[in-house]
Amino acid sequence: MAFQFIPPFNEGDKQTNPETGVEYLFTSGAWRPLGPKIEDEFDTLDERYLRLTGGTLESSLKIQRGADKTHAQYKISPNGGTDYATNVYSYEGQMRFRTSHTEADGDAKGSHIVLDPDVAGDGANPVTKIWKVVTPTSGDMAANRDYVDDAIDEYKDDVDEALNEYMKLNGRQTTGGELKLDNGGKSYIHIQTNNTLGLYNLQEPEESHHAATRKYVDEQIAASPSGGVPVGSIMIWMNSTAPAGWFKLQGGTFDTTANPLLHAYLQNTEGYTAGRLPNWSGRYPGEYGDHITDPLGSFKNYRTAKPINDFVTDNPGNHTHRYGNNAYGGGATNTAHDSRNQSKYVSDGAGAHTHRITSGGDSTTRPRTVVVHYIIKHD
Repeated sequence: MAFQFIPPFNEGDKQTNPETGVEYLFTSGAWRPLGPKIEDEFDTLDERYLRLTGGTLESSLKIQRGADKTHAQYKISPNGGTDYATNVYSYEGQMRFRTSHTEADGDAKGSHIVLDPDVAGDGANPVTKIWKVVTPTSGDMAANRDYVDDAIDEYKDDVDEALNEYMKLNGRQTTGGELKLDNGGKSYIHIQTNNTLGLYNLQEPEESHHAATRKYVDEQIAASPSGGVPVGSIMIWMNSTAPAGWFKLQGGTFDTTANPLLHAYLQNTEGYTAGRLPNWSGRYPGEYGDHITDPLGSFKNYRTAKPINDFVTDNPGNHTHRYGNNAYGGGATNTAHDSRNQSKYVSDGAGAHTHRITSGGDSTTRPRTVVVHYIIKHD
């Protein structure tokens, strides 16, 4: 009896013919055979496909993606001769291409290309290595180390002779000439015969260790409230007019709003009145300490110390006094005679004594002096 399908018939139903073993699928209103079972075809498939566990490919493998491509984009093609093919494999994270001259997988005597991503170092130092590079025979071939070394040795004598006219990078003394390093005149270093060093067209400094340009220094000084000199600095000036940024210390007034730093500075001095400069006319500054311990900025009157060497008069001042005569008696035992041959008494003492100076001299005590102005730096 012939095989008959058992209803009902629903889309996707499957039924098997027990006599032939063929399975059928109901789709689009009809029963359609599915073909032989896949497990019955394993022996046939083994001849046509590579197993996932490995195998041998006996001809080329081509990969062509896209119907518009006219040729394969990737091709693995073993050599048809008796030599051995290139090995492509991974080793400790490296991608390796290697040719071997034996069929042993461990053969490492052939040429090698290694793409090492530096797995151990987290990719910090990836490298590409190429071994067994042949000596190049044309200009577009890679050069091996032996070729480069031989080429350098061949021209080394000529190069050394030519370099005798130049200063070596590892040091050499120049005599009588100038040294100039430039890049077409845009920026350069110039060591001149007058023992000066010029650095031209420097970039503006960005870090503390960079060389500063004159423009940068000038701008920084100009931007400083005191132009680089601390507010309150005092110096000597031999001109009737104080320079810009300075006041004469002659008791004049100044604007505390426009000069807040000077105002704050003078507030720490003795006797300061807001907005009025000290008057140092006819005065000499004295360093704090020793015999001067009064507050800073205070004014002290004249003082004259006893000199180390005593004053000496041009006449010692010793003298005698006479008084009376022999008729009156008394007095010292020494006698003298005047022009009239009269006997007089003379004192036996030298008559030493002191005198007080009440007039003469100068109005001011000072050392040898140069007339100047004192000036003070303001904001």
